[in-house]
Amino acid sequence: MTRVDVEGYSTKVTALGSGYGLRILKKGKVVVQGHAPTKADIASVLKEMLRMLDKCGNPSSMASASRARRKK
Repeated sequence: MTRVDVEGYSTKVTALGSGYGLRILKKGKVVVQGHAPTKADIASVLKEMLRMLDKCGNPSSMASASRARRKK
């Protein structure tokens, strides 16, 4: 099951031969792509992608929450 925030953003992780492909989607369309070299790096890379998305002015409750957690 995919979690989608109220603005329509979701995340997707795909195993690749050289790590993991990370995507942030809005209503099914890719907005940001990234790469995590190991499974342990997925959360921190996704967090940084969401933080940058929020910082650049794209309204997303999921991205804002990621940015707020970082400040604590």
